[in-house]
Amino acid sequence: FHPIPKSALTPVFIMLFGIGDLSRVLIVSTIAIFPIIVNVQQAIKNIDDNYFYAVENMKLTTKQFYFDFIIPTILPTLLSTTKITIATGTAVLYISENIGASKGLGYYIGANSATDNINMFLGIFFLSLIGYVLIRTLEVLYDKYCFWAK
Repeated sequence: FHPIPKSALTPVFIMLFGIGDLSRVLIVSTIAIFPIIVNVQQAIKNIDDNYFYAVENMKLTTKQFYFDFIIPTILPTLLSTTKITIATGTAVLYISENIGASKGLGYYIGANSATDNINMFLGIFFLSLIGYVLIRTLEVLYDKYCFWAK
């Protein structure tokens, strides 16, 4: 899945699910979820076996095992990967809104690019602002919950 340019999948999703919000949501979700799954799986594999032995001796419940051990251990990887997928997802969202859409920031930027530069830059600004707010939110969460991982 990694060698395929993510933007190349946009027409496939539009063909399968039609022009509209569903295809855009599905493509951005698909592109975002796979790197997260792969990196979280790898983060769990990278946990030292000695930690698992120690946790096993603590006789944790299943809930405690996941919420007190696994999630805190993989949280830095999860947040970092999510941060990367936001950038990719935003780019793919822009492209998917340029292909056959009649609304959305990508459409707004593309529709105004030749005729109305101010609105085009306004669309770029808001798309960038959304990306910035999402990434900054993840950085705040990282600082708050992963302070030990710095």
